[in-house]
Amino acid sequence: MKCYHYIRGVTLLDTLVGVALIGLVVVGITGVIRLSVDVVTNNKARTGAVALAGERMEFIRSLSYDDVATEGGIPAGDLEQEEALSFNGVSYTRRTLIIFMDDPADGEGSDDQNGTTADSKLVRVSVEWQSKGGARSAVLVSRVSPKSIETSAPGGTLSIKVVDAGSQALASAEVRVVNNSASPVIDVTSFTNSDGNVKFIGSPEASGYEITVTRENYSTAGTYDATSENPNPQPGHLTVSEGLITSATFAIDALAGYTFNTFELPQRIDWIEPFTNSSGIASSSKIVTASGVLRLTGPGGQNSPGFALLDFNAPSSIGEWVELSWVDDEPPDTSVTYFIYYDNAGEPEILPDAALPGNSAGFTASPVDLSGISASTYPSLTAYILLESNDTGSTPSVDSLTMSHKEALNPLPNVLFTLTGTKTIGTDGGGTPIPKYQETHDSNVQSSVSELLEWDTYTPSINGVAEGFDLAESCDPSPYAVSPGQPADVNLFFAPHTNNSLRVTIVDSSGAAVEGASVSLTRDTFSANAETSVCGQAFFSGLSSGTIANGNPYSISISKDGYQNFSDPEVDVSGASGFSAPIESL
Repeated sequence: MKCYHYIRGVTLLDTLVGVALIGLVVVGITGVIRLSVDVVTNNKARTGAVALAGERMEFIRSLSYDDVATEGGIPAGDLEQEEALSFNGVSYTRRTLIIFMDDPADGEGSDDQNGTTADSKLVRVSVEWQSKGGARSAVLVSRVSPKSIETSAPGGTLSIKVVDAGSQALASAEVRVVNNSASPVIDVTSFTNSDGNVKFIGSPEASGYEITVTRENYSTAGTYDATSENPNPQPGHLTVSEGLITSATFAIDALAGYTFNTFELPQRIDWIEPFTNSSGIASSSKIVTASGVLRLTGPGGQNSPGFALLDFNAPSSIGEWVELSWVDDEPPDTSVTYFIYYDNAGEPEILPDAALPGNSAGFTASPVDLSGISASTYPSLTAYILLESNDTGSTPSVDSLTMSHKEALNPLPNVLFTLTGTKTIGTDGGGTPIPKYQETHDSNVQSSVSELLEWDTYTPSINGVAEGFDLAESCDPSPYAVSPGQPADVNLFFAPHTNNSLRVTIVDSSGAAVEGASVSLTRDTFSANAETSVCGQAFFSGLSSGTIANGNPYSISISKDGYQNFSDPEVDVSGASGFSAPIESL
């Protein structure tokens, strides 16, 4: 009897699996080695930082109490506040902060039992370096007390409190004090405690203390110079008097990232079928078009029913469908019913009720709202018109039919617009407030610009003459109330500039935009109508100037189902004008 032994060979799949496993092992080992190297490198750098901080601290402890002070600091002395050092191949920045401390053991401030608030000195030495993980630091803090009984420090006390937008104390805020008129010159930075306070005891008696308060990713607050542009700064620089406390409070909070996108104002396009002939009709039965009228045919024109399917309306640029409207005549015992069809691979098919509720039964009341139809799913629509008569002596007729849409968003590049906040930093010579924030931005080729804004209320504007555009619409309606740390995207829509225009904003009692409100603007023989957008705004351009002052203002009326009507007979239009009105729901 023969025995056969089979030897299994190594397949390509086995080879690939083996290579993959070896690769995973190599990658894992490489990662461990790299992590180990990073840990060793960081530990080495931290050891150097601690050594440099300890060296500075030991040197300070060897000094007499009066010599424990920094250049430009409070107290002032010879120690450098900031040094660039290199140790064991690592670059460091060493910072030394020395300030007087008020010991609560004998009372603080005006409650100090011996009237001396400069009880001791706080010494803070930080050494910073850069690693692959970002900035790192080592910090040593010590307190230095006089050998004998404490003595009053010359000068006064500068007490700074920092709060957030809700007036809550803000810890770890950076407070910089600069005074170039003091002797010696002062330039010192410290940080607020858990109560949002920092005190600079022993500040030399002088005016012109410039305060700047900030924190990483936060807004900045401070005092301001008196200049020819800002002769009345608010707040101005502070003054410290001998033996007195000068207090000030500043508010900062997290910045908010706002992105402004610039677009051309989408135009409403009306696709009109006037029925002057049959050229716009794709198919029909028992109807005739003549003299701008669509009607039934037959002996006397009474055969029933008849229909007309119009050619497709396929806009080259569509953002959204708006409405279908018509003008018709329906004598007794006659009717006209309208249906919406869509282009299904070149064939007309009735639009399902899921896309337009009620379409299967047809519509008899004009207009029909088409805004719920997806323009991307149904980019091409048409109307099917059914005419019926139960009276052999009469026929219904349709005079015109209009299908409306709005153009797609078209980005508008290189627009210069100005953003102005409501916070102020003083008044000019004429008493006009000077805004803290007023910047001109360029949307560039991307038609977009991003900005970090502090909490405030901002209004956009544009020099229409210079730029050739007017700000026609903005969502949300400006002015924008920016909240701390709350980012947002804002779309700005611009229309070609005219000498006089009016942007109307309609909101409800809660301040929310009211879409679909009818707005009528009239004056003398002039009349114009518009409907508010999703932003609750309507724009009228190419107007003549008309104001209450010249005795010829415009009149405006606003209506919407479910809301009380609104009217105002005195609306000023001069240049780029705006009008806002709240309407109450019924």
